[in-house]
Amino acid sequence: MFNSFNEKEDRRKRTLTTAQLKDFKAAVGKCEICGEKLPISVLQHHHIRPKEKGGSDNLLTNVIVVCGTCHDKAHSGFYTQKQLREFLKKRSKKVIEQIKAIERRRQNLSKKGKSKGSKKEGDIFSIEIPKIEIPKMKMPKIEMPRIEIPEINIPDLFGSGKKEKGRKRRSK
Repeated sequence: MFNSFNEKEDRRKRTLTTAQLKDFKAAVGKCEICGEKLPISVLQHHHIRPKEKGGSDNLLTNVIVVCGTCHDKAHSGFYTQKQLREFLKKRSKKVIEQIKAIERRRQNLSKKGKSKGSKKEGDIFSIEIPKIEIPKMKMPKIEMPRIEIPEINIPDLFGSGKKEKGRKRRSK
């Protein structure tokens, strides 16, 4: 399930980009459990075997497209991993070919990203940014002017200041 303490850590481990997930959802186009056709923005993805338990981001064997309701059911244990894998087997050949194309693009991108040491011309991942040194400026010493506030005596016209002793009360 979702763990807010490790959210940043989990996101760093992910290998699927937002664009790849969008392409994956577009390829499937519906909830693979209930069959409801929904917009891509509403569809979600679910790892059949969670990544924390050794699952992968393989779109063909471990990730399924689901609607929100079916996603909640999958997390609550309503569906077993075996049942979810059965839904994967129902994918059409066209959908499988589209998913394979997405997987090939992922592998090509990961191969390019691994060659950090080699720099080829035209490689957008190996751009060198020149180091620019900014000279340190010495701040001038500024002396603050001293301001004296004059004392102003204003008569208390409404009696809101110090109370003077009033009349004595009459005893009954």
